[in-house]
Formats: sequence, structure tokens, C-alpha cells
Amino acid sequence: MIENDRLRDEKFIYLFDGFLHKTPAEFIDFSVGQFGAELAWIHCQMDNKKIEERYKQAKEIEGDLPEDAVAELQEQAK
Repeated sequence: MIENDRLRDEKFIYLFDGFLHKTPAEFIDFSVGQFGAELAWIHCQMDNKKIEERYKQAKEIEGDLPEDAVAELQEQAK
């Protein structure tokens, strides 16, 4: 998708709903490498209950989160 936008020499605004990197710094390194320096960042936050619901949905987890998943979410929240 991004490469096609570059080939058409068009500029777009991309919205990321989360990231697969272990830290925000890794995501920023990725995005700067892909898009260059950003003109703006919009930082959004969500309450923990909603984050856990979305995590369980994405990972197809039913019931309570496993301890390692809780630890992962807590680490990402730092």
C-alpha cells in the first residue's frame, strides 16, 4: 500500500491503530524509516478494560487473560 502511494507520488495520512513493535520507540523508528519525519503525532489513550477486550479479540482469547498477556500489556503501558 505504502509503496503504491510512493509510485503515484501522492501524499496520504496514515492512521495506525496499534503497532506490532515491542516499544513505541521501535514503532517510531519503523515509521520514520518508511515515511520520513512526521509532521504531527496524535497520541490517543484508552482505558485498560477496553485494551484488554481488544487484545482478547485480536488474539482470540476467551475468559481471563493469561498472566503473560497481562504482563505484556502492563509493559506496553509504560
